[in-house]
Parts: sequence; C-alpha cells; structure tokens
Amino acid sequence: MLSSLFRTALPLTLQPKDEEAGVAAALTPAELRSAYEGSTALVVGGTRGIGKSIASTLSAAGAAVVVVGRSAAPPGGVAADLSTAAGCKALVDELSTAGSSSGLVARNGFSFVVLTAGVWPDPSSPYTADGVDKVIAIDLLARHVLLTRLSAAGLLAAKCSVMAVLASGQWLPGPVVGDAEAIKERLAAAVLPRPLPTPPPSGSVATGMRLMLTAAVAHDVWLMGMGGRLPDGVTLLSTFPGLLVSDLMASTFPSWLVPLLQGAMAPLADSAETMGANHAAVLAAATSRRAGRATYWAAPLLEARRPHPHAEDAALGAWLLEWLDGLAEAA
Repeated sequence: MLSSLFRTALPLTLQPKDEEAGVAAALTPAELRSAYEGSTALVVGGTRGIGKSIASTLSAAGAAVVVVGRSAAPPGGVAADLSTAAGCKALVDELSTAGSSSGLVARNGFSFVVLTAGVWPDPSSPYTADGVDKVIAIDLLARHVLLTRLSAAGLLAAKCSVMAVLASGQWLPGPVVGDAEAIKERLAAAVLPRPLPTPPPSGSVATGMRLMLTAAVAHDVWLMGMGGRLPDGVTLLSTFPGLLVSDLMASTFPSWLVPLLQGAMAPLADSAETMGANHAAVLAAATSRRAGRATYWAAPLLEARRPHPHAEDAALGAWLLEWLDGLAEAA
C-alpha cells in the first residue's frame, strides 16, 4: 500500500531518533481503556480532523472528554474563538466556571490536554483581529495562552500530560528556516503595527508557507521552553501527526486545486481511526517514560524523534516565551 511506502519514507523528513524516549507500542482497545478509563481529557480543536480522531479514541477508551472548537456544543463541548488572545482567555475562564457548575472539568483538573487547533496560510486574509498572522496566532500564540492560563487556573492535574500536535521534529534545510535571528525577524514581521491598517495587507502563498514552516520550528522551541515554566508533574510532548485528508488547505490554494491535492494525499493518508489510535498510544507511552522535559514523536511510526536543533537554543527559547507573553498582554 502507498500508505506503507509513506511510512517507509517518512524518516527522511524527520530529525534522528530520540533513543532515550524510545518507541511506543500499538495498544489494543483493552490496553487503551486501561490507560484512559476514568480520566478527564481536554481536546482543543476536537470537532474535526486530527483532533476529532483523538477525541473519539479517548472517549471510546473511557475518558471523559471535553471538546473545544468553533462548532462545539454542550454537553461535553465548549465553543471558542482561538484566533485571538482574548478568545483563548475567555475559553479558560469558561472552563473554570463550567468545572464548578456542571462538572465538565474533573475536580483535580485535566489528566490529559491535547492541542490540535491549527490553520494553513490564508493569502487573501492573513491576519486576525489582533493583527497577528493567523498561522502564528492559532498554531503558536493560542497554544501558549491556553497552556499558561490552564496552569494558572489550576486546571492541569498534578500529573497532567499535554500533547501538542504540529509537525514536530521535522528536518528542514537551513536555508528554509534560517538561524535564530532569521526566525525572530520572520515572527516579528508576522505582527502588524498598531494601530492596525485598514484594510490589512494581503500576502502570498510562498510567504505563508515559509511562515508555516517557521511556526513548526518555533513550536518545538516553545514546547521545550514551557517545560521550565510548568509544574514538575506536567509531561509535555508533541507529534508529527502524519497525513489525514482535510479541508485545511482550502484557505491556501485555489478551489479547483484542493480536490486534486486531496486526491493525491488520499492513498498516503491514515484513516481517522488509525490517526486517533497512534496518538493515544504515543500519549500513553510518553506519559509513563519521562516527565519534566518535552519529547517529540512521529505518531505514524510510534517512535520518538529529536526536536529541531533550535529547540536546544536556550536564548531563543527565552526570547520566544517573552515575545509570546508580550503579544498576549497587548491583545
């Protein structure tokens, strides 16, 4: 099958293996239930795509799952706009209230938090209401605000595992991403000056795609930095998810091209069931093997990978966290 060929070729696009973290075992339904039954999970971006697959798997394994998304609805769902920092803050406030009034959140916080909400570039309308490029706003800033606020609100269990799904551990040629200064410049350029211009400028597909790759590397850097901010019992991991046919690319490419791209992806892609099972297995394995330091995983291969080398740059990590804090404060 072509999907097997994709898995065989996948290591060529990823960083080397993380031998310390090792590999995860595929879990049977009974083993999944043993890992998740009775726990409480928050899946942000759980109404479609990868997030929906993971939420369905955890729910079938006996976890009480709270799903967040634009179309999410009670019971068990919370609607939210994650494109702005204010929307992310409002979500945490609502979860805090819901936890005390309707039991959506376990008394001792979430045992598992899964962050999957993400977007592709939108050249025709690239910026959010905050003046932040949508890719940076949702793939990076929203995750930062949510995780920081969830921790401050006491919504993370004493031994919580946080999984952030965003093409982690990619191998990218140096000229594509550049050095630390190039990353800083590209991220800073993705934020419009105040007051916001009317109308905001449009972008290009090439610029948007390069920023998306930069966001993936910055995500590795961010996750490593967050390990020093959160309580010792919180386990952080991120995944390269593999391929799942979705409509995300519709914001980037012409409408006539999207079905052709989706058709080309289909033979290589995982099913929703496989996608959910892979991520649940990785989440269970990472939880049991290492706490206090971020790990990065190739979900289709069920094996740990090293992060992008920039993730080991402590100065870049400190700058990134301070920069994201500033964006959250300014919004």
